[in-house]
Amino acid sequence: MDHPDEIDRLIERLRADDALARQEAVIALATRRNARVVAALLPLVGDPDATIRANAASGLGLNRALDALPALLPLLDDPNEIVRERAITALAQLGTSDVVEPIIAKLGDPNGWVRSRAAYVLGASGDSRAIDPLIERLDDPERAVASVAAWALGQLRARPAVPPLVKLLHAEDPKLRANAAWALGEMADPSLIPPLIDVLRDPTPDVRAKAAWALGTLGSEAGDARPEQPLISLLDDFTEVQDQAAHVFVAQYAAEALMQLGTEAARAAVERWRPTARERLIPYRVREMVRGLAHPDVQTRDAAAQALIAEGPAVIPQMLAALDHKQARVRQGAARVLGELGAAEAVEKLLRALADDDVGVWSQATAALAKLPTAADALKLALTSAQEMRVKLGAAVALWRQERYEPAFHWLLIALNDPDFVVQGSAITSLWSQPDERALATLQTLLTPEDTMMNRYVIQALQSIGSPRALSTVQRWLNEVFPQPLE
Repeated sequence: MDHPDEIDRLIERLRADDALARQEAVIALATRRNARVVAALLPLVGDPDATIRANAASGLGLNRALDALPALLPLLDDPNEIVRERAITALAQLGTSDVVEPIIAKLGDPNGWVRSRAAYVLGASGDSRAIDPLIERLDDPERAVASVAAWALGQLRARPAVPPLVKLLHAEDPKLRANAAWALGEMADPSLIPPLIDVLRDPTPDVRAKAAWALGTLGSEAGDARPEQPLISLLDDFTEVQDQAAHVFVAQYAAEALMQLGTEAARAAVERWRPTARERLIPYRVREMVRGLAHPDVQTRDAAAQALIAEGPAVIPQMLAALDHKQARVRQGAARVLGELGAAEAVEKLLRALADDDVGVWSQATAALAKLPTAADALKLALTSAQEMRVKLGAAVALWRQERYEPAFHWLLIALNDPDFVVQGSAITSLWSQPDERALATLQTLLTPEDTMMNRYVIQALQSIGSPRALSTVQRWLNEVFPQPLE
């Protein structure tokens, strides 16, 4: 909920002499639902600035301000096309049938974008008065407008539009063919099944996908199984539908349509198809998960890593490639996944990752190598021959976690004193699984009289060592940080 002072501040800025300040204020107010906002925006529909008029209209529509109807209607003839488009949207949001006729008139607007918006809101309106004007727009000189009109007629289930929509199944523009196919699927007319089956052979994936969807809808509503076999044949069509925000195949539309049909043969075909589809979709799913690894939110990154691990060894090639990603977070996540999957083929690239400029990548690569027994020989070689200190330290930490490899201990002590707390923390945690009292003196110097995460790491390492001196150090630290209250 907005604080009243914030709304007051924005309303006050509407009086500013600076045009940019006024624009910023109206843009911000247009996103608020508040009666005081409506009162502030109403006078602005006549402002000389088109940006202010457009956003004032948007805000009034968002607030469903019926009192604004007389003020919004003149904006349909505004000289600025953005203002006209926003006015159409705002009027539609008012939710009154009084706006339908004025919006129908905008189907003849000189701007194609405005005509498209009018067609869209009329389709969403459910008002039959829009049917004949929308049918006329199927011949719009701009194919984008005709395409939206086809969609709108489907939304309205406009039976008079069937003949021109069937004709559009052979239109030159593929988007128009696709929307015509979808719209015909909404008409609840089984006689449309044969022409739509023919469209399953269209050269454009989006058209085939929309035709499949339409056949599923028609077949399920009519209890007609004629689409069954043609749709089963389409399960082999793994062409990607390009206009989707996510990665979707034509075959997925066919599968959804078959499930709508609900016949025993349709369901059985989809069940046989699922393993193949899962395998074919792996590269696309992985691509989405890799984007998750780059997310600034740590929980999102963790969820993406867990999802990649759950996919199993099939993602290893993509994770190897991700070790070269430009974003450090992705490289970190890839190293983690490779370690969890026990990817022996990742040893060489993980060793190179020990030299990464990002210490988080170094840490994850170290942890991953520690989980790969096949990395032991390469780690031992790196310990003796690597030129970079960070590589030697990573190799030492990984080796020590694998086994008590004596030559690694010297470098482990150096890592315990490293100025970078990530390197230091990695060395400390390696002593949890392979405790060694020779590290006691160094660990004691790391303790500070504070309750910090690093101190807790040190305490756990001392507890793992478990010797009298180590446990005495733990007790003294606990008494200092958490003193017992006086009786």
